[in-house]
Amino acid sequence: MNISYKHIGENITAQQALGHSNFDKIYMSTDGLVKIIEKFEDSNLAEVHYYRAAGETENDAVQIIDSKNGRFTILTREFYGSYIIENGNTYRNNEIIGKYRQLIDDHELSICYQEIDLDSEEPILSETTKDLGYSKDETSTHYATFYYKDNGDLKYCEFNYLSDYDSEIFYQDNIILIRNKFVLTDAMYNYYLTADFLPPII
Repeated sequence: MNISYKHIGENITAQQALGHSNFDKIYMSTDGLVKIIEKFEDSNLAEVHYYRAAGETENDAVQIIDSKNGRFTILTREFYGSYIIENGNTYRNNEIIGKYRQLIDDHELSICYQEIDLDSEEPILSETTKDLGYSKDETSTHYATFYYKDNGDLKYCEFNYLSDYDSEIFYQDNIILIRNKFVLTDAMYNYYLTADFLPPII
């Protein structure tokens, strides 16, 4: 497997990783897809993300991950148009503690994140977030995060101008301004107004 490293989403070398206490060590399979991500915090392995291969069961994957790591997530991926859907089951000491699904665009940016109720297996709409735009540092462009009510309707949108310290809240009565800022189509504007997981494929 090929190994690469990232720090705050930016590619770094193995040597540079030694200079950071927080970084990701990424193992790529021969098909070019991510197989394992080891997440280091304070220079210690904090969590492992493991992507199941075709034909590999959840139990197979759990057995492969060393439980002494404490916390790990088993993921499956599927394709939806140009998007990737990642379904994750998070474990601590081999016991499942959470489920989620995430929609990722072709720029590897998260578009929608939903927590899944362990009992009902249904998405928790009030725990759903959607992102529009992206900011890597305080010099980057603006971006927005959408939050939703229990019924899936829009609760509010937080628009960040240059940093988390420079933001504005938009509600239903003025959310049209967000549409104009990002030049959204009717279909994508409507997508961000609800907690629906999948966007329209155009």
